[in-house]
Amino acid sequence: NTDLEEIVHLLSNNIEITSQNLYMNEKYNQGRKGFTYFLIDLIEILENYKYSELKQSREELIQIFEEPGDFKNDFSAKLHRVLDIMKEIDSIINKENIGDYKLHNSLNDLKNSIEFMKSSNENINYYQIPLLLNNQKTPIDIYIYREGKKGKKFDLSNASVLIALNLKNLGYIEALVDLVLNKINVLFKTDNATISKIINYHSGLLENKLKEKGFNTNIKAEERKKEKANLASFKEEFNLDSDILYGIDV
Repeated sequence: NTDLEEIVHLLSNNIEITSQNLYMNEKYNQGRKGFTYFLIDLIEILENYKYSELKQSREELIQIFEEPGDFKNDFSAKLHRVLDIMKEIDSIINKENIGDYKLHNSLNDLKNSIEFMKSSNENINYYQIPLLLNNQKTPIDIYIYREGKKGKKFDLSNASVLIALNLKNLGYIEALVDLVLNKINVLFKTDNATISKIINYHSGLLENKLKEKGFNTNIKAEERKKEKANLASFKEEFNLDSDILYGIDV
């Protein structure tokens, strides 16, 4: 059953109403199961194949996951590389006459997840980055808001950023970051009060690190009262009504 809110969300963001987009919208919004989720799924399916070329493709897909310190700020290149690897896999499937429906479906889901993210990004500034945290493959969802005219070059020195991720020891965390020149306000939202207390207790360490880099900061944490942020609801975190959210080129 399709929720009316899902259709409204797609229409309000100029995304075509198709079965594929409705499926992807549900995955992204209800379980954060977007691009990274389908990328992991394809890697796991490829593990069952003995073809040397597919093994090589699998290793190349694994390399898409980088640790935060190694991450290069070129997400567009990552997406294009994934699409190129997928074309190579599809070519191998045709050459070897592989009829595994799970592999075919996984490739199709990954392709559709990328297309959906790109379509969403034309109207709202969102992208999901696959990272390796403590040897764990995990997605980081990033939503960015900035006032200004559509198409204007994005300036992260004056923006609001919502980051959502799952950490092994701390669980699901959202961080709302407001940046204005050298001033940074950070509000962490956690699944329980204990984690918030831990973050508040140690917040001075992060504030000192940022101060060394020339930033004045205010960091605090609280227990999350609302549902997890997603493409349909994240505007509420910015307290936005009719403001426009701007996309980046992916």
